[in-house]
Order: sequence, then structure tokens, then C-alpha cells
Amino acid sequence: MSSDQRASDRFNIATDGLVVLQSGARVPFKVIDISQRGARIRLSKMMILSEKFRVDIISPDRMKVKRCDCVRQRQKPAEVGLK
Repeated sequence: MSSDQRASDRFNIATDGLVVLQSGARVPFKVIDISQRGARIRLSKMMILSEKFRVDIISPDRMKVKRCDCVRQRQKPAEVGLK
């Protein structure tokens, strides 16, 4: 599906977050883009994520954290598509 056919607009935001694994380990990431239906992130280190995990996305002003339960849609080495 091309970007013109997406159900939700994507927004480039300059912000960070943490993947929180079931073990409690935290992996930092950068948000590449985000929409109402998902996000694309770049992990700070290459690793294969499980199918389901939690993310904490830090607002650009660093004043709020949005916690989301996610499902991995696709993954290239350090780039992950979330829903």
C-alpha cells in the first residue's frame, strides 16, 4: 500500500521512547513516524522483538509519556512497524 492509500495520515515527530520487554528490560528507540493506527520506530540496538510488547513514547516536550501495548507488524534490522 502506498503512502497515499493509507487509512491514517503519518506524522514525523522528533521524539524518543522505550520498548519494555516482558523481562522488564528497556530498549530505547526514536520515532520515525506515527499515525492513529501505528508507528514506525528505529531501535537503538538491533534485536528481534517478540510479536507483542509495550512501548512508552515520550512527548516531544518531554512532559508526558504515552504507554501503549503493541503488536509488531514488520521488522527490518533496527526498524520496526507497530500497531
